[in-house]
Amino acid sequence: MEMSTAKLLIFSLSFIACFPVNETAICTYNVCSFHDPCKNGGTCKPNSECKAACICPPEVDGKHCQHRKSPKRCTNECTPDTCHNHGNCTFDTESCNMECKCESGYTGKKCNHEMCDAMVCVHGSCKKINNVRSKCQCDDGWIGETCNIGCTRNCLHGECFLHRGEEICACEGHYKPDSNCTEEEIPPTTVEEWDKRYLGFLAIPLLLSFVLAVSVYVMWRYRFTFILKIIYTFQNYEDHDLSSAQGFNMGVGTSNVSYNTSMGISFHTQRFNRTMDRRTESHSIKQVN
Repeated sequence: MEMSTAKLLIFSLSFIACFPVNETAICTYNVCSFHDPCKNGGTCKPNSECKAACICPPEVDGKHCQHRKSPKRCTNECTPDTCHNHGNCTFDTESCNMECKCESGYTGKKCNHEMCDAMVCVHGSCKKINNVRSKCQCDDGWIGETCNIGCTRNCLHGECFLHRGEEICACEGHYKPDSNCTEEEIPPTTVEEWDKRYLGFLAIPLLLSFVLAVSVYVMWRYRFTFILKIIYTFQNYEDHDLSSAQGFNMGVGTSNVSYNTSMGISFHTQRFNRTMDRRTESHSIKQVN
């Protein structure tokens, strides 16, 4: 049972890949599926260099089985189904050679293979280019004709990918690509934010100190004006109090008589008389002038 499984696996691989005679290498694709140079019934087989080689029947020889050892009468082997409706069949009566000229997108001796059928893309998919040729479109992280060359760089905190054949680490967060994503770096934006905060903390005390210094200078420069304004303000309050007291006063005399209102306000007659005398003198002087 194990031998049958192994034989089946080898047979499956031989369909898509070539095993050389010396078995020292494995071809990535069957070259005979793309180009069959064998004539006169020769069978195409890949050689040890994965190139097309012809195994000729007994009556012919040559590299491509192009020479007949003895004359042979040929019959036209072209039929409507010879090229599987994907090509035109031509037959050479002298060489007894049948050949299919395939349409775009098809290949093989009888045009029975699409271009991508014989193309093995290990890590990718086959794409037709203008229906003339096929090419492997590799998955991320793989390159090569058959997408068999992978990215081997070990990126600890990231992924390795190939850019124009160069292995590059795409790191997560703030890890350095040059260190295989093992060393973390401080983002420049963080440093700039801390610089702005420090400048703000320093600017506020400096601004307050400047405003305080200017205020002290202005008050000292105009100190006399401030003092006179303060005196004048309190003098107005005193005059207002005396005017209010006049309404409550019941008489004028030299004795120290107090009149107590219901609100507990005391007015001294002598003080009021002196104030009234000053106002009378001031009023008389204004009239004379």
